[in-house]
Amino acid sequence: MPINENFITQGVVDVINERKRQELQEGWTDLHDDALDDGVLAGAGASYAMNAASQLHPQTQLPLDEIPPWWQLSRSWWKPKSPREDLVKAAALIIAEIDKIDRSGASDHEAGLIKSFIGDFLETKYPDNPQIDVSLSEAYTALTEFCKNHSSAYIPSMTTFRYWLVARNIKCLRRGGIMRLCGKVLRKKAKGREHHG
Repeated sequence: MPINENFITQGVVDVINERKRQELQEGWTDLHDDALDDGVLAGAGASYAMNAASQLHPQTQLPLDEIPPWWQLSRSWWKPKSPREDLVKAAALIIAEIDKIDRSGASDHEAGLIKSFIGDFLETKYPDNPQIDVSLSEAYTALTEFCKNHSSAYIPSMTTFRYWLVARNIKCLRRGGIMRLCGKVLRKKAKGREHHG
């Protein structure tokens, strides 16, 4: 649906700029946000919105006495300012949570493909040595081959693959990264075989 230019108010522009500032100056990139627990960004946004509401309400007109209980970040990140600035920051954080949901909702189908690939990758390519060292690009190339070989009409993007790993605290595919994850998958498979054996 095309956006009507009349909706692009100064407030909208300021929220977009704040979101970019958070990413470029504070380092709150997609990868950073995806490593946070679900709801943390929304809670931070709600905290700033409540602080602004407290200052704007005619019966209080004061900032909150303490950080709201749903603030889950370090206290050092709590930096309230004017009501308008707090509302801009709140909106940017809430948008960040929405974007995170959209990325993680990357779909159960994608997650299923990746999880199946991880187990298959070790069992077929490294049957005797699950402790492997593999780069992200090597792993992704193998993932695309896996999807083609399994007649999947859909291949997760490199970005989705990376997000899936980060969401499971696999911050990089260096020694220990994909290896630990693969080991868990294989142990689950082995237990399943023992149970049914």
